[in-house]
Amino acid sequence: VWPVGIVYADDLITGQEVAASIAQVTHRNPTALAASAAIVAGVAAGLRGESVNEIVKSMVAAADVYGRAEKVYKRNACKVRS
Repeated sequence: VWPVGIVYADDLITGQEVAASIAQVTHRNPTALAASAAIVAGVAAGLRGESVNEIVKSMVAAADVYGRAEKVYKRNACKVRS
């Protein structure tokens, strides 16, 4: 899905939605959708010339949006925080 980050570098929300839609065709687990959104955010941030720390922050924030859906997908699961 990384090319989506190039195409939608100036429209990150749409890019993440497109990437999640593409991933959903073969990967219904929210973790795959989160990873796709994170890749798009990382590619777009890299193209903007952001630092590695800012790229990672963008990727984590993008993944977190889809990560919340995992609780709905796995109702009885709980996340372990370290």
